[in-house]
Amino acid sequence: MGKFKKVTATVLSAVMALSVMSFTAFAEERKVAKIGKTEYDTLAKAVESAEDGDTIKLISDTLENIVIAEGQDITIDLNGFTLSGGTDKDEDGQNTANYNKPAILNNGTLTIKDSDGDGMIKRDDDGVGSDSYYVIDNQGTMTIKGGTIYNNSGTIENGRTSGSSLIRNGGVVKGNEQGYAVLNIEGGKLQQDNFIAIKNDDYGELNMTGGTVISKNESAVQNWSQADLTGGKIEGLIWTLVWEDDFGNSETKLGGDIKVEGIIRTGIEGNVTTVPEVTVDGGKYDVEWDISDELSEYVNVINGSFSQKVPEELLDEDSHLVKDEDGNYVAMDEETYEDYLDDNKSHGSRYELEEKENDRKDDDDEDKEEDKKPEEKPEEPEEESIFSDVAIDDPNYDAIVKVFEKGWMVGVSDGVFAPNGTLTRGMAATILWNKAGKPEPVNAAPFLDVTADAWYAKAVAWAYEQGIVLGYDAETFGPNDFVTTEQFTIMLDKSEGKTPAPYAGGAPNATRAWVASEIA
Repeated sequence: MGKFKKVTATVLSAVMALSVMSFTAFAEERKVAKIGKTEYDTLAKAVESAEDGDTIKLISDTLENIVIAEGQDITIDLNGFTLSGGTDKDEDGQNTANYNKPAILNNGTLTIKDSDGDGMIKRDDDGVGSDSYYVIDNQGTMTIKGGTIYNNSGTIENGRTSGSSLIRNGGVVKGNEQGYAVLNIEGGKLQQDNFIAIKNDDYGELNMTGGTVISKNESAVQNWSQADLTGGKIEGLIWTLVWEDDFGNSETKLGGDIKVEGIIRTGIEGNVTTVPEVTVDGGKYDVEWDISDELSEYVNVINGSFSQKVPEELLDEDSHLVKDEDGNYVAMDEETYEDYLDDNKSHGSRYELEEKENDRKDDDDEDKEEDKKPEEKPEEPEEESIFSDVAIDDPNYDAIVKVFEKGWMVGVSDGVFAPNGTLTRGMAATILWNKAGKPEPVNAAPFLDVTADAWYAKAVAWAYEQGIVLGYDAETFGPNDFVTTEQFTIMLDKSEGKTPAPYAGGAPNATRAWVASEIA
């Protein structure tokens, strides 16, 4: 029995030794990142070993906090894996990433990409407020091309939201001449819903040409310095602020193909002379404006498409606001507006009615046929349209000819009618004024956007006096806003003394051909 116990103990010891060896071998074999063919058991070791121009590729998820040293120039490819720098725990339940450090602190030049598409950089602060931390702290130059950057920090403490920004760019005074941190966003998804997604801090330069930035309940972009946002999509608040005169004015430039859904706001903290500036020169916006009267002069909307009407005090003095066929308000600078008018110019007193030579055979032409031999019996030439863009067999052709000959509508240029051109409120008033015989109005139009020298001025004044048209308010008529078929029908009924049907909405924009068929 004693011998059996001894043998059994020996076997068990051997098995346990093999198990430990197997676990140790497995632990040694686990690699996190690689540069070329060389693999590393931590991302930090790979970063320390990287030379300028190297690409570090993740080959496993990892719980670390890494630092890119000043002077380094490297790329990290997430490769579908996750770098967590927050409160994640390893298999033993121990935190392996620091609470008070970002997943990445960049003091050099770093590019982040994701060749797989599912890569992520995150902290799991899970609603933590003041004890949370940045996921990325950029004090160098960083370019984000792909991957998801995520955190869920943010809580209300003593009535005030507290948390840590997803990304801080700048905010640390360096000893060099400018000290700017530069963050370029070209792709990827950056999201933190309950606190700031991107804090472009003092000495920060933010450039966004692609990707998506989201904060459902806080600032998607909080800009204290210089931000140029020309591409990608932003969902949330864009807040431009100043707090210290030494840093100069903060400025947010929006343009290009940027899409914004949320709120645009400016603000000042403290007693300073600097101001927050916002310039909008392109892009598409579904936004509310939260701009005080005192700061409205520092917001300048030049170009762009908006789901809601841009407040007049924010529109550039040389820009115009028109409504497109989808109901959006489009801000246009002077040059763009002139091109728009050339493409959409219509009828009425703006263009003098010109004599048009009708190519259809008249009586004199028929008399000349008598000189020809009867037996030849030449075929009658086909009737030609008086407009190059309206065919004889067009169902609206006769109506177009009639309103043209009566002078109610004219072509947009010699021999061109533009049947599919859309109507504006100024054009609609002019048509009905022409149809009524151009009666002289008693008074000028009361609207500030209908000047006395405007080509539609008398028409709008007359139509307003007759109760055919109304303004949006006491000062705004919107002469360049498009008119729907329903709206024009109501105007037409009023001009003819009829009781119009109740307004329902949702009708398409009225075209010139359709209007001709309605009034002919």
